[in-house]
Amino acid sequence: GFVVRQNKKAGKEVPKGSAVSLVFSAGRKNLDSSKKIKMELLEGKTFKEALKLAEDKGFYLGIDKHAYSIKAPKGTICEQSEKKDAKITQGTEIKVVISDGPEQMKVPKVVGVSLQEAKTALEKQKLKVRVVFEYSSEYNEEMVMEQSIEANTFIDEGSEVTLTISKGSRQDKTPKKKSGSSSSKK
Repeated sequence: GFVVRQNKKAGKEVPKGSAVSLVFSAGRKNLDSSKKIKMELLEGKTFKEALKLAEDKGFYLGIDKHAYSIKAPKGTICEQSEKKDAKITQGTEIKVVISDGPEQMKVPKVVGVSLQEAKTALEKQKLKVRVVFEYSSEYNEEMVMEQSIEANTFIDEGSEVTLTISKGSRQDKTPKKKSGSSSSKK
């Protein structure tokens, strides 16, 4: 009586009044609940691949939820309720989480702010920060002069944004000549 397949992908928008075809389970096959089996690794497989494995081994598969993941490609399993090599009985239901891929993060505008403010803003968006330093007469020391990815662009969480940070004006960094008198031998 449970839906095992549908002709429209979950989360996909369809016009109002569209027909959605469903395939219902005819029920559980006879399984030996005293028989122990070794749990397989489902992470990285598509639900269809995992379902085939479940049918072959004698366990049931259910989708717990969908979640963003930077480790598992979109549409693959990123978590399973029983770990690989665990001993389970036939007929056990294994819950899985399906990856929606990495979350899309909006890059904030950080040019003109301090390095610390920029790092905080980018890390809040789950982005990695790479820093390079250059001299600048236009920007104060420790200020962001450039960002490698334009503000308001959407990118995968975990992506790296390179910030070019001002070292201040080059003339401020030249060694100053010592003043005073020099001694000479007589």
